[in-house]
Amino acid sequence: MIRYAQPAAKRLFLRHVRLFLVYRRTSLYGAPTLLPSLVRNVVEHFMTTTSQTSETVREAYTDRVCDAIVNHLPGGLLFKLATKPTLLICKKVASDPVEIYCLTIAILTKDKELVTHYLSQGVSVWNRTEVFEIPLKVAAQSGAIEFVAQLLENAKSSLTKSAKAKPMMHLSTIIDRTIRSGHWNVAIIVIDWWFQHLRKPPPASVVDWVIAAAGIPTTKFLHRILDYDHTPAAKARLVERLYYSHTSWGVGRMNRLARALINRNILDPSKFYSHVLALSSSLLALAVEKGDFQLATRYLKLGLSPNGLQNPEGNLEHPLVRAVKKRDETMVRLLLDHDADPEPAQRWISEAPDKPERMSAKYLNELLRCDWWKERSTTESIAALIRQAAKAKDRRGKETFTDA
Repeated sequence: MIRYAQPAAKRLFLRHVRLFLVYRRTSLYGAPTLLPSLVRNVVEHFMTTTSQTSETVREAYTDRVCDAIVNHLPGGLLFKLATKPTLLICKKVASDPVEIYCLTIAILTKDKELVTHYLSQGVSVWNRTEVFEIPLKVAAQSGAIEFVAQLLENAKSSLTKSAKAKPMMHLSTIIDRTIRSGHWNVAIIVIDWWFQHLRKPPPASVVDWVIAAAGIPTTKFLHRILDYDHTPAAKARLVERLYYSHTSWGVGRMNRLARALINRNILDPSKFYSHVLALSSSLLALAVEKGDFQLATRYLKLGLSPNGLQNPEGNLEHPLVRAVKKRDETMVRLLLDHDADPEPAQRWISEAPDKPERMSAKYLNELLRCDWWKERSTTESIAALIRQAAKAKDRRGKETFTDA
């Protein structure tokens, strides 16, 4: 109670004295000693480790340890440990090695000297306590890339051939969290260590990480993880996800993932891949469907036919027809510039219902006042492009016949 004599502490106490009295009235033995005892034990260990004895250093360590606990623990767990820990929790905390708490809190307080000391003493980075998660998770979640690298250097020594499933589970959680929090450099370090010391991650996990990384333009994690040699199952799932998810993805994500897969020969753009939708399954057709001009241009430069691939029924896809249906004039011009056959698109235009020339003047005037019809009417410029291309193709055919 000595500190309550200090003016600032006294004012704080008096402001909350009602809360203090209510709690003391409902608690037989006053405030639980779990967290205070933990703080005291860690501070004592820090003092012994650093050969410090002054009260000034002790108070500084105490403040840092308290800040680490308060700022790192979730509110619900912090409240539970501070106000109503169960007898079982108290026993478990008392039985936890204090060195693990010291290593974890040293990480949270960014004390490199203490972290190095406890690692040199053989404190495992894989063991968790009742209060904190394993030290490696704590370091990764805080984005402490230097400590993560240091902890991983000491992680192999505590691995055994018969007990690698648990570290894999921990590392999978770490990568998931670092991806969500945007600590991509930490994720890179972790995935490098994983491939060097453990068996390959499950295909489902690889796919989830790659898909998440494809959504971030600046991350290197996408390329790093794909540079490793994955199982055929993982590669097949990556291609499958590209096709299954293209309708719900932004252009950027589809573009980045497709490029990465093609560059590593995981995906062959000249092949037809089946997918769940009734749409065509060549990459060019998907790019046209998504309106991705840059990706469509890339595929055409790779030598893909502008008429698409043959579907399982043996019919060409004709991406040009899809571009016309989507009223994507830029894409139509691109495909025509690469000698796409205009005749299927011309047939679709001629057979499309609701032609203006087939309508009464009154009905046509009503339609022209509707926004959706105004959009539809803009296809006339596209129709002109198709007619022009069809005439050019017809002329070339006649010239070839005459020359023959």
